[in-house]
Amino acid sequence: MVNSVKQFIRVLSIALLLIVLLSCSATKTQKSHLETADNQIKQGNFAGAANTVEAVKDKNYTKKDRVLYWLDMGMLYHYAHEYQRSNEYLSQAEKGIEELYSKSVSRAVASMLLNDNVMEYSGEDYEDIYLNIFKAINYLELREIATEKNARADLFDKAFVEIRRIDEKLKGLEAKHKKMAKELKKSKEAKVEIKAAKNKFHNSVLARYLSMLMYRVEGNYDDARIDLQKISEAWKTQSHIYAHRQPDFKPMLKKTDKVRLNLMCFTGRAPDKKARTLYIHTEQDMLFFATSAEKKNYKRNLTSIDAIYWKGIEAGYHFKFQLPVMKNRDSKVKKIEVLVDGKKVQSPQLTENIQTVATETFKVKESLIFFKTIIRTVSKGLLTKSQTDKLNTGSELADTLLRWGVNAAVDATENADLRIARFFPAFVYTQEMLLSEGKHTLKINYYSSSGLLLFADDHGEIEIKADSINLRESFCLD
Repeated sequence: MVNSVKQFIRVLSIALLLIVLLSCSATKTQKSHLETADNQIKQGNFAGAANTVEAVKDKNYTKKDRVLYWLDMGMLYHYAHEYQRSNEYLSQAEKGIEELYSKSVSRAVASMLLNDNVMEYSGEDYEDIYLNIFKAINYLELREIATEKNARADLFDKAFVEIRRIDEKLKGLEAKHKKMAKELKKSKEAKVEIKAAKNKFHNSVLARYLSMLMYRVEGNYDDARIDLQKISEAWKTQSHIYAHRQPDFKPMLKKTDKVRLNLMCFTGRAPDKKARTLYIHTEQDMLFFATSAEKKNYKRNLTSIDAIYWKGIEAGYHFKFQLPVMKNRDSKVKKIEVLVDGKKVQSPQLTENIQTVATETFKVKESLIFFKTIIRTVSKGLLTKSQTDKLNTGSELADTLLRWGVNAAVDATENADLRIARFFPAFVYTQEMLLSEGKHTLKINYYSSSGLLLFADDHGEIEIKADSINLRESFCLD
């Protein structure tokens, strides 16, 4: 009787585990709500896209996704020229990212066995960097429309603060992930050396470009020249990021009687995340990895599969897991045509490839995600195996079905965390034009590789002033 009760409790426990695991398997990154917003963005209806995201906030952005919500809303309101609202959301996102990072370090060991999807989203590093870029632009745009002198000066100072924050974040990026790796090592499940990769992005051309414009309008040409020098250094020391042709910014620091109009064109969309499925096969003290579930001739094929030493693991186990990988989203825009007063001027030049920055900064923590995921996968797999091996319901079929169900549920819980902000641009093009002070018309046409007009951004009549940056933005995120 006692044995029967124990067996019933064991079966019931496994059944409950199966229910919990199946419930956890539903914790996947949801993106279906973004289709409507994407269509609105293609039409240049950014305010409508912001309303769409706001309408599904409670359903598609839970508390753990609040940073994601703030980032998405902050970017959409920037494109919609609602700069104050944009900064309110981006500031909340920045504060949330900082707080969640501190929390994640203190909870690193405790969260080792939790799927990243159930954790609070703390932002990608490139998002944390570029939100300051757009906050700076927001302040500069607000300065353009401010009329009170002190207010204009205050907004200018705030823009400078945002640019300096970028430099601080880039300097601390590698140390940030080293600290996380150190905490993860403390876990008793960590049987391997956990290291963060080296950060290879130290200098943002786009940040330097904005800083140069600000110093120049102040008449501080010495500091503007330092920024120009730093821009040139970026192409020399970060050729893996700045692989495109370097624009000639030198004329921007030459004195002129004309008034400068500075155009920034944003195209495409920053990378998305996709899931990459991998399989683990174990030999004594070794884990072998493959991207295929094919089991035939497994041992013979292991020589070409990556492997790591895992002390104490026995041979014969098979586990499945997923990793997030950055996937570029190709932009349809291949040519940009600028018309001032109805006449074509020089086309903007590619200045910043945000896609490359996003991918490069992701590499710094990629190894942490990899090791944390395999530690979780192996630990859960071994625990599940130890429990299901003890099954003895009296029915071989029932035992088999229970083992199959639990193993399937464990595999299903290993969903890659595919959360990422959806509305950062992929490319930034810049162009400076020398014009007479006063009113001019401005139109930007975006074309595909076949010459198809994708979008015409007609700014109508604009006024440029001698004492302003005269910054104008244009967006075609197709």
